Amino acid sequence: MNASTGGERREPVLLLTVGELAALLRTTPRGIYNMRSRGQLPSPVKFPGIGLRWATAAVRSWLAAGGVQVE
Repeated sequence: MNASTGGERREPVLLLTVGELAALLRTTPRGIYNMRSRGQLPSPVKFPGIGLRWATAAVRSWLAAGGVQVE
């Protein structure tokens, strides 16, 4: 058992870079930034000095719920 999590094992949080998210959505990194500014993506996590990352689970849930239409 893991005392810090009450005995539960947690899956690691997998994070996507801007480029990886762009490839997944078949768009460009600029397209990702544009979609983000329009509020069309799940919220990213900001890492100082590294950049933005999106949780894979959040992106999967968002896509399963319909996501947005990518032009």
